[in-house]
Amino acid sequence: MTWIVGKEQRMVTPNRYHEGYRSERIQPVEVALIHYTAGYSYTGSARWLCNRVKGKDGKPINSKASAHFVIGREGEVLQLASLEDRTWHTRTSRSTWRDRSNVNGMSISFEIANIGFMTEGDGKLLDCYGHTAKITSVPVLIDGLWWEPFPSTQIDTLIDLLRVVRSHFPVICDPTGEPSRICGHSEVDSRKVDPGPLFPWEQVRRAIQY
Repeated sequence: MTWIVGKEQRMVTPNRYHEGYRSERIQPVEVALIHYTAGYSYTGSARWLCNRVKGKDGKPINSKASAHFVIGREGEVLQLASLEDRTWHTRTSRSTWRDRSNVNGMSISFEIANIGFMTEGDGKLLDCYGHTAKITSVPVLIDGLWWEPFPSTQIDTLIDLLRVVRSHFPVICDPTGEPSRICGHSEVDSRKVDPGPLFPWEQVRRAIQY
């Protein structure tokens, strides 16, 4: 099994296709798919994706979602699944890439800790859940919505991870065709907006080309 971080940076999610569960869904990797968490703590997001958050009844909540990697604002990394497994990071019934379904089965997924868009209300910024946004960076206003920027350290870590993933799956650097093989959640599901307008696509795609 391929883990590209040490054991102390692993938090295994049960929400994945693997050799012992629906292995027919596992296809050759063709895409690296970027998301933002719409949350605050990267460890909290990872716990949610690993079904480690409990409901009011004290029982774990099955998020029915996961990702291969979660990246914190300071460049921290948690890996939730090996590169042989496929995670559940986009809705199967809604997502297509180059007119093909089973996007989960053909992709390696990255969740980046970021609030995403914020709206104004009662003189303050509200996150997508309607709560007061707890943001320490300076938000950027675009078309009526405020967005949290991505710290350079976080993007540098993403690039480093993508380069390692590229060494296992060189196809993700193929620059031909549209959309790119390094793409965002919104490119495979039109109902989604992540990773949003502040994500530095040119920097990231250029950085991992051979």
